[in-house]
This record gives sequence, C-alpha cells and structure tokens, in this order.
Amino acid sequence: MQPQKQHWLPCVYLKHFSSDASKRSKSKVWRFDGSINRDVPVESQCSDKFFYSIACAKEAEDCFNQIETLYDGCVRKIVAGAAHRPTFQEYFGLILMVFDLHLRNKAQQNLTTQNNLEAYRTRLFLFLRDMFLGRSEGTPDERELKSHLQTHWRVNIIVPSADSEFITSDNPAMIFTTNDRHDCHYALLPITPGHLAVAFDQRFIEIRPGHTTQADDELLNRNQCRQASSAIYSRTKLDAEQERNTARLLNEPRKHGAISQSSVEFTGLKMLPGANLSFIGMRSRHPCE
Repeated sequence: MQPQKQHWLPCVYLKHFSSDASKRSKSKVWRFDGSINRDVPVESQCSDKFFYSIACAKEAEDCFNQIETLYDGCVRKIVAGAAHRPTFQEYFGLILMVFDLHLRNKAQQNLTTQNNLEAYRTRLFLFLRDMFLGRSEGTPDERELKSHLQTHWRVNIIVPSADSEFITSDNPAMIFTTNDRHDCHYALLPITPGHLAVAFDQRFIEIRPGHTTQADDELLNRNQCRQASSAIYSRTKLDAEQERNTARLLNEPRKHGAISQSSVEFTGLKMLPGANLSFIGMRSRHPCE
C-alpha cells in the first residue's frame, strides 16, 4: 500500500523535542498555535495526505529516508556526549539536513503545475547551485558539491545558557547570508531542547564555541516563533506569560519562499555586523576582497 501520510517536517526531527525521544513516532511534544497549548503525538504533526505526490508516494518516502536515518543517528550521538562522537559523514549529513528541512517545508510555496516532490527537487537544485555554490548557471555535479561542502563547511553544536531550553517550530531551519547576492553563509537548526546546530562556511563565518547567553536564547526562540507557519513545539508546556508573548509573535506578518514556473524565491536572513548572536562572528576579510 502506498504511504498516504507524508511529513514535511519528519518525525525523526520532532521527536527529539519530546520528554521521551526513545519512543520514536509515539513520542509527544507540546504544541502551541497561538491559542491552544496541548500535548500531541509527534506522528500527528506536520504532514498532509500525499503532500509530496500521489503517483510517486513510495518514491517520495524513499527520497528522504537515507538523510533522516543519518540525522537521527547523529543527534543520538550528540545527546549521548563526547564518548559517542558522530562520524564526519554524520556531521556533513547534519549540515545537509539543515538545508533540506528548509527546502522541503510546506512554508515554501509551490506555485508550479508540478507536485511538491518535483517542486522540492527544483528548489534543491537551485539552492545548491545559486546560494550554496554562489553560481548562476550550469549544473553542479555531486563531486563538486561534495568537495565544496567538505572544504568550506563545518558544523558546531551550541548549548543553551543555564536554565534555558531551545524551542522549535513547524518551520525550524533558518538560513543566513552576509552579502547582497544572498549566498548561503550559515544556517541554524535547534536539534534538541539542549542543542543548536550551527552550519557555516568557514571562509566567511567564525563560531565561538561553548554556550549561548540568555539574550541569545531569547532571540533564537523569538525567531522560531516569527518563522513558524502556524505552531511552535517545546519539551514542556509554556506558562501563561510565554503563551502571551508567543501568540503575539505568531500573529506577526511573515514572508516565506515560493517557486513558480518562471522563478524561485528563497527566504534568507541578512546578517548585520554587531547585531547578531554572541557565538557567531564575521571574518574580517572575505576571500573575494
């Protein structure tokens, strides 16, 4: 039987924000949509019937299975601590998963005549060529992409300040640029309430290892609310004040990416010097200067 429920934010991601991630898809997380705060099964979230494709439902499932499996193994090792350090392959898989969660998300509008699987593939190709490699023409091959990733990109894991936790949302990956060409220079993804993945191009960005400040935590969690399509997720129930603040942020107008027959628009955030997170810095000189 063709799998009908197709997740645009996979269970393997969301379950790590549960108080019991070991239960896999049976795990539960707290969901708040601006009005109702309730404990929900991970399996029930962020999916639609045949979201990617009806005719190619099995193909859609297989398309994401490998990277999701790699991601789950990587996060489990990160949570387990230094004695279970992820492999280089798993770390690079984590970087690709950050990009993938951004590109496959329902927030990215499909204005083409194609199904969402084909729209995703087109979006992925253009992102990797234009924003990742910084090109505007040609077809990059797998060897070129792998070389660029392994040569220039790294990922660091940052932990929150004392007594703080990261929340996530139904659109959790954030992509950043440092120039006006909208090249991708770093990306953020909360991977558990106690871990933030920071993928970055080391030619442009430097990371100060360690933990966040309280101000960082507040900014990161606010940005999850602002980027969410309709809901945020947390390990514990929000208190009354948190609900009020989150509801206000969820109601702010927002703009997401879109792909049409003739163009694609990505939603990236511009990094401004001196106005960002304490653990992220811009290198003083870019390679092209």
